[in-house]
Amino acid sequence: MYGDRMVTTDNINLGVTARGRSSSKTDTIARLLEAARREFAINGIARANMESIARAAGVTKQLLYQYYESKHDLFSAVLDRASGEVMTELLATDFDDLPPVQALQAFTDAVFDQYRADPLLGRLAREGLGFHEDHHSPRNRFIELKPALARKLEGILRRGEASGDFRPGLDVRANLALISLVMTAGFTNSYTLSVILEGDTATGDGRDAWRRMASEFVLEAIRRKN
Repeated sequence: MYGDRMVTTDNINLGVTARGRSSSKTDTIARLLEAARREFAINGIARANMESIARAAGVTKQLLYQYYESKHDLFSAVLDRASGEVMTELLATDFDDLPPVQALQAFTDAVFDQYRADPLLGRLAREGLGFHEDHHSPRNRFIELKPALARKLEGILRRGEASGDFRPGLDVRANLALISLVMTAGFTNSYTLSVILEGDTATGDGRDAWRRMASEFVLEAIRRKN
């Protein structure tokens, strides 16, 4: 007996079956999102094929549409998952043990390294920019987690102000925007930058050169001038 309920083999089997279904659904959604992530990153929203996504995930197109009613719903879920992973990773990184200047450099490097480590992330971000202009997402992990990331950056900036390394009165949100745009530009706007710089900013030496320039630009914008 468990409370007023008799524990039987049938009860146990039902519980195991329910957990199995839940686990199976979670696994299926994970496979769909991973397949969709690759399809959207490579082909963009317009040319992405739902049947190809379903096939890559090992499910039928009918099952895909049971979970996501449209291509836009699926892309919104992919963006939400990607932004959640990126933001969570940044929030889990500890910069408090570093002096302010080194902490700021580590912060900017962390933003850059996420895109360097994941070649699909820059492509997804480019697609996401246009998507968010025309569509409302039911959930947006970037918006949800942005305040926490701003607080993390604020801790670095305020320590730098107190030590005399950074200019006083720095606007946290403005500088978070600056870091986000400059450090990721080599991946999210690689065509324009690569043409101007005459080198591919998303790979190899061109990527490393952009990292140095971007990091130095951010530091100079924040550093206190003597």
